[in-house]
This record gives sequence, C-alpha cells and structure tokens, in this order.
Amino acid sequence: MDTKIRLLEEVTVLFSTATTIEEFASAFDVFVEDYGNIERTGLYLIDPYTNSLRLLHAKGFTESERLEAEKTAWDRHPGWVNKNRKELIVNDNSGESEIAVSSERSFKVNSRVYYPLVHQDECYGCVGYVSEHPNFYNQEFRLLTSFLTRIMALNCNRITQNIKEKATASRIKEYSSTLEALLMNLNAGVLVENEERKIIAINTMFCELFSIPVEPAMLIGADCSNSAEESKNLFCDPEKFVTGIESLLVERKLVKNEELLLKDGRLFERDYIPIFVQSIYKGHLWAYRDITARKAADRQLRESEFKYRQIIENASDIIYSATIKGDFTFVNPKGEQLSGYSLEELMKMNYLQLVHPEDKAKVREHYLQQISGQIENTYLEFRMTTKNGNTLWVGQNVRLNISAGKLLGLHAVARDITESKSLNAEIDRLKQFYEKILNDLPGQIAVFDRHLRYIFINPESLRNDELRKYIIGKTDSEYFAYRGYDQASANKREETLMEVIKTRKTLQFEEEIGSKESRKKS
Repeated sequence: MDTKIRLLEEVTVLFSTATTIEEFASAFDVFVEDYGNIERTGLYLIDPYTNSLRLLHAKGFTESERLEAEKTAWDRHPGWVNKNRKELIVNDNSGESEIAVSSERSFKVNSRVYYPLVHQDECYGCVGYVSEHPNFYNQEFRLLTSFLTRIMALNCNRITQNIKEKATASRIKEYSSTLEALLMNLNAGVLVENEERKIIAINTMFCELFSIPVEPAMLIGADCSNSAEESKNLFCDPEKFVTGIESLLVERKLVKNEELLLKDGRLFERDYIPIFVQSIYKGHLWAYRDITARKAADRQLRESEFKYRQIIENASDIIYSATIKGDFTFVNPKGEQLSGYSLEELMKMNYLQLVHPEDKAKVREHYLQQISGQIENTYLEFRMTTKNGNTLWVGQNVRLNISAGKLLGLHAVARDITESKSLNAEIDRLKQFYEKILNDLPGQIAVFDRHLRYIFINPESLRNDELRKYIIGKTDSEYFAYRGYDQASANKREETLMEVIKTRKTLQFEEEIGSKESRKKS
C-alpha cells in the first residue's frame, strides 16, 4: 500500500504541474504503467468545440478498437458516466444490458470501473478501467483511483481555465490597444484630464485645432489649470469661453454639442464628459470638433465584447487531508511552500490555525454544516495567514472522506487566488472607465476587428437591444442579409473599411442603407 501511496503522490505532482492536455494525459500514462495489474484503461475528455469524447489514453486496445471506442463513446459506458456525472462500477457482465451497445473488440469485458471528471459542477470527461476478469477491482483500487480522479478533475479544470485565461489576456491586450487607438483617432480633438487637471491622453487633432506646435506625447502630465486663459483669445467671446469651462468643472455634468465661434471664422463643437468610476470623480474628457464645413460626422465603430481578465495561474494547488476535527494528516509540498510551515509543523496543526482571524468563524461554520449535513463537496473562498504573517486569498474545494457509510475525514484542494482578487477589481475599473467614455460620446460609434466583424456598437447607432446583441460577431454582409438590406451597400462599406486598415488613414464617406424598397440615410 505504501508503494501505491507514493505513486499517488508522484502522479499528483505530475497532474498539478501539467500545463497542457498532452502533459495531463502523460501523467495518467505514468499511473497506469507504474501501478501494475491494470489490464485496459481509457481516458476520455470532452472536446469543447465538437462536444465529442476524445480518447486521449487507451491501454489494451488495437488502433481499430481505439478508433471505434472513441466513435461510439457517447453511446456506451463513458457516455452514460458523463451524462449522469456518476461513477459506474460493474463487477461482472450482468450490468452490460443496462447500457447496451454493439462494440467490436478482441476481448470480453467482465468488470469495469468508470469515474466522471467533475469539478465545481463542470464535467470534463471520464476515466475507465476494464478487465476480462469478474470482480477484478477491489476496494483498495477503487479508493485510490477515486481520489486520483478528483485530483485529475481539479487539474483538468485548472488547465482548461489557464487556456481560457491566456486567450482572454490576449483579447484584453488587443482590446486595450483598440480603445487607445479609438480615442486617439476619433474625428475630434480629444483631451483627457485626471481629477488634478493633469493630461493623461491627448491626440494629434487636438493639437492641430488649437495650433499647439508639439507632439501630443510631450504634453502627457502637463497641468491644464491655466489652459483656458491661455486659449481664450482664439474665441470671439474670450470671457464666456473661460467662465464656461469653469462652470463645467464645478458642476461636473455632461454637456454635449456646445458651439463656440472662433475669431478666425471657424466654428467648434465641444463636448464635456465627466468621468465617474463607482461614483468617484476621476477626471473628464474634452472633445472638440471643427464643424465649419459640417456639424457632425456620423462614424460607426464597434467595441469588442469585453471579457473579464482571467488570472493565469501557473502555481500548483495545495492538496491536503485532515481528520473530522480538521487536524492535518497529509499536506503536499505546495502547502508547505505557501503556508511557510514545514511538513513536521503542519502535521501538528489544525487547518483553522492557517485561517485569517476575521474569517475563522465563517470557515468553521461552513465546514460544520458540510459535515453535519453530509454534503459531499463544497467550495469556499477565504483568507489564510502564512507563517511570516502574510495574507493570501484561497479558493478551497473540500470533499468528505466517507467509507462504508462512515465519515473518516476530509480531502481538500486549495488554490491561491490572491492575484485574481486584485486584478478583478482593476478589470472592473478599466471596463467602467472606457465604456463611460464610449457610451457618452455623441453620434454613432462602432468598433470592428481586423476581419470587419462587430465587437461593439453603441445604443445611438442601433437602438434595438436584440439587434445590438445579434450584430456582435457579425460582418456588415451578414447583418445586411439578415435585415434584407442591399448587399451592394455592405460590400461598398467593407471595401472602404478594408482600405482604412490597409492604408491606416482616416477616411470619411457617406452611404445609404436599408431595404431596396425603403432606404434611410446613415
């Protein structure tokens, strides 16, 4: 048994350090080969794109048998286990008729054990062990493989989340660049000041409108407290220009389309947009447009659907076992590393000794309810205190260790989510900051990706909520076809937008869209 426990510890480390599905499958290979006396196994994972069951590991199968097993997986025992999210134990062939399916193979199965890979109500696949001998898998084997399955499910969840987080991080970076480019390339002179009236963003057009002979980047951080006095002589009514700015800064209310006449005959249109994040004033945005030749330009841009940043966690999770009272009986190396305590110290401690004092009552009550209610699995987030006094946030999954109806203790897996807590707050702040700016800007705004698919469109551009949801991810060709609009207009618009991407220059154009019977100016 000690050999098996050491093997379990070894493969637990392999699963916990795996960063790809291939490494995950290799860790299972190690367990199967080193355990011994395992005739045939199958590791099935659900493909998130096709919803098929992929047979990533197969021992004891010929290639044709493996292909057939993968093809018919949903109709056989693996499919039943995934659909019901329950383990399946068949000690002899009497249970075959309950899940009947024709399967051509060179061996007869008389006993089988299948476990679903379930973590936090998400099923990722299943693992199965089969034998030609009846009653082949004893209680010791089932206990070890059942525990291993929970480790596999946890790490399958971790790997899947990491893959999603990497994709999300890439999209967030692209999204931030898109927002910055959008602000800097709006058909307006844009100046963004913080609450201390220091410049945090300014574009070239603003400098051109006010004849500022320096590059915009050189003005970042400059104090704008006296800018109104410095610029007032450009306007026909200098004092009104100054008092108007002072009034806007005091009242901090949105004002759009305010017209200002300059001495040189130009006519400016000005927007003042105060920026509030969670009801706290953070600054404001000035937008000036030269409307001498035209009052406003209808520009349609689209903003990508914002997905909250996911934390990319490369660290392994804490895995430990404890008695019903919470005294540690096993802690993996990651538990030692994060807590700062040695294994010898932890073996003399209760898990509550690591819980932050302000969270102890909540944590104790949570797990008392789990034990008294015989709740098999729970998840809780709380703070822990390390040996050196640092505070970490952890997300912990605790499963009761029940054998023959008797509660023996608990198994737990805890993940350091400290970075996730802080970064989520930053994501919310950025989202509110940019969405406030874009939604308050006048006119129609849409943002496209490089394939001309919509990623954002403001309510001014498309007032129908259902259509605004529908258009995200669609091209103009798809949207025009859906609305019955003239495809020639869509083609012309897409050609123009591709020209913008190709030349990286701002283009202005007018178009008519709508059905062939009835068009509207856009």
